[in-house]
Amino acid sequence: MDSVKEAFVTLVKPTPPVVSPSGVVYNKMTPFTSVTKYLVIGMILFLIGMIFSTTGLFLTTSIWILISISFAPLLYAFWMYKQDRFEREPTELIVLSFGWGSFSVFLILMMWGFIFPDIDLPAWIAGPLPEEPLKILGVYLLATNKKLGREFNDHLDGMVYGAAAGGGFAIIENFLYVYSMMIEGVPLLLAVAIRSTIGHVFYSALVGRWLGLSKARKGFVQITDLIPGLLVAMVFHGFWNSDIMGLILEGFNVLGGDLGVLIGLFTVVGVFYLILYKYAKEAVRDEKLWGYNAGYAPK
Repeated sequence: MDSVKEAFVTLVKPTPPVVSPSGVVYNKMTPFTSVTKYLVIGMILFLIGMIFSTTGLFLTTSIWILISISFAPLLYAFWMYKQDRFEREPTELIVLSFGWGSFSVFLILMMWGFIFPDIDLPAWIAGPLPEEPLKILGVYLLATNKKLGREFNDHLDGMVYGAAAGGGFAIIENFLYVYSMMIEGVPLLLAVAIRSTIGHVFYSALVGRWLGLSKARKGFVQITDLIPGLLVAMVFHGFWNSDIMGLILEGFNVLGGDLGVLIGLFTVVGVFYLILYKYAKEAVRDEKLWGYNAGYAPK
């Protein structure tokens, strides 16, 4: 319960510095014999997720649609990657996490379509409940892997991998939303502006952060370490899908029409990313405290 309380309280209050971290934050990396295969696996997972989740539609879709739906999730995932100044994560493992996020969309569609086809839940439950655990599962498996887990040192690493998984998920979800709106006659840019989501990058980065924080403090990650981050992520995701969010956007619509709705969306998303920026700054603060900026970062 203390961990859950901390996960919510530190959304608005400073996270206490990790003054005495586990020795894993200083582990020197054993060179991999090959990480190329993880890049390939990540790309295959992305393609499987994209092809089957869209029933092949993306293969015949304009390149401009694909660029439009991908731009924001990739931008924010890249921004998260750039916050990791002292010990950058391997691109191959980031792509692996990204691919898993995309593949998890397919798993969720299969779950609702074949395992629980008759369950009707409100959107604020039906979205967060399966999506947040499945998105982050790939990151958890990476963090607990005997070899790959050596690259997963702290909360900043967790945010990088979590953001990548969320970005992979968001691209496919964006395609499904935007494509359906365009069929109804909505112009591409307006459809992207209104229905394209970058919240998934934020949600999964929150869960990844808590996994990394647990690793830095204890030296290992266990399944229960998912709970605090997942609860926070699911609350934010549930709020985004809720009638409350709808009422907020309706108010902005009354004030300024479609432009007002866009302002409302960017206001809420802005709050999300201010929280993520706060967490990134605190993670960099801890890495400086451990001497990463003085050459003690594990390379």
